[in-house]
Amino acid sequence: MTGDGVNDSPSLRSADVGIAMGKNGSDVAKQASDIILTDNNFATIIRAIAEGRRIYQNMQRFLMYYYIVLLGIAVIVMVSLAIRDPAGNTTAPISTIQMIFLFIGITPPAGALSVQPPSPTIMIEPPRPPTESVFNREILLDTLVYSLIASCTFAVSYFVPLFTIGNGVEGILCDSHYQEGPCDSFYRARGSLLTAVILISIIIMTHCRSHCRSEWDRRGIMETVKSKSVFGTLVFDIVCLVIFLYIPIVATQGFRQLGITWEWGMIVGLSLFTIVASEFFKYLKRRFMKPLDKHPVDELLF
Repeated sequence: MTGDGVNDSPSLRSADVGIAMGKNGSDVAKQASDIILTDNNFATIIRAIAEGRRIYQNMQRFLMYYYIVLLGIAVIVMVSLAIRDPAGNTTAPISTIQMIFLFIGITPPAGALSVQPPSPTIMIEPPRPPTESVFNREILLDTLVYSLIASCTFAVSYFVPLFTIGNGVEGILCDSHYQEGPCDSFYRARGSLLTAVILISIIIMTHCRSHCRSEWDRRGIMETVKSKSVFGTLVFDIVCLVIFLYIPIVATQGFRQLGITWEWGMIVGLSLFTIVASEFFKYLKRRFMKPLDKHPVDELLF
């Protein structure tokens, strides 16, 4: 509801959002309103709504990305409780220092999601019910599917080296004491998992930019390449991984891991699988969900 006179005050007060004119509106109308339109331009209302929706969408993207990555890691941690060393002690797939590095590595992509531009269809999407949770049905569906994809890739990156190089955790108390030979498969599996989580989380971030639109076509790839935060994070992560994996004392005594070799090829394959599976999921959404078309009012916004 918009108004500027004293007679508009009851309507401004009872409306869900009352907007008073700032230049020629009465003081009574301004006090009764929720928002004062300082420039008296109704197009400003449209731009303000679009900006509010953009902020809300970015908040959803930010939280969805974090939950996808953390749920994927949580599944591996819970499954790993069933794997024990010869003395019957439980083993953690991620060490404490690795966990700290993971949070450092996945935070910049989350920050990039929080400043994304509005989607092209932002002003023709139906209004959100005031009682709707931030995690609506679509967000929950995306979180579930992407978490499942992430869990599968993380599981492969961890369990394949663990049971290929050795026969599970063969050393006793490898978490605190590295023993060359018996702990090798466990430490290599940790290094492989850390690398997979860091690189695949960046891929997941690109998919979180849009719920249905492809992010691995020409437009999406160019947007990713031009993103300073994504490119800088990728370079930083790779440099840190090389240091943390291949300097022996840092790897074994600090991060409780070992450098990887053929696992790099496996991780590249898992990254491609993540891209293909996520794009197929978006294709299904575009195929079976009602599309939204661009509206002329978007010319006021973009």
